[in-house]
Amino acid sequence: FTYTPAAGTVLGAGNNQTLSVTFTPTDTTDYAAATATAPISVVPATPSFMGLTPSQSILYGAGSISLAGTITGNTSAIPPGSVSITIDGATQTAAVQTNGTFSTTFHTHAIPASTTPYAITYSYAATSDFQAASDSSTSLLVITANITAVSPNPRNTTVSQIALSFSSPISTTV
Repeated sequence: FTYTPAAGTVLGAGNNQTLSVTFTPTDTTDYAAATATAPISVVPATPSFMGLTPSQSILYGAGSISLAGTITGNTSAIPPGSVSITIDGATQTAAVQTNGTFSTTFHTHAIPASTTPYAITYSYAATSDFQAASDSSTSLLVITANITAVSPNPRNTTVSQIALSFSSPISTTV
């Protein structure tokens, strides 16, 4: 038997692709050669996200956070290209590796503090072989640091230096 395309070939998405098989007998006295064809339509695979970095909280002004995950298809093929990651209108891209993983260091210094978490949206744009996909199941809460103490008390006191204590560590990198 000779198959076209070859047996085991993963077809790309598309309508009315032709599959054919030709039987060539070794005993041409008792058997005749035969060919058969069949059309097949292949729809684009449906990708999905898994293993995304869990939701997290940071203090306002933190320089960056690490975000990662895996994108897979409903086939053995891995969606090629990149994943766009968006938080509060800021978007960065992460390249999809051959095993489906992706990661990036997302710069957060311009994201304002809020009492409501921001959705972290992971998006994959459609290609000829994969449908578009999106996931907003994780979030980022950007909190304001609270001043818990000021010493010495600056009221009516001339001081050359003031020490501030915060309720949480402050990132000094931007």
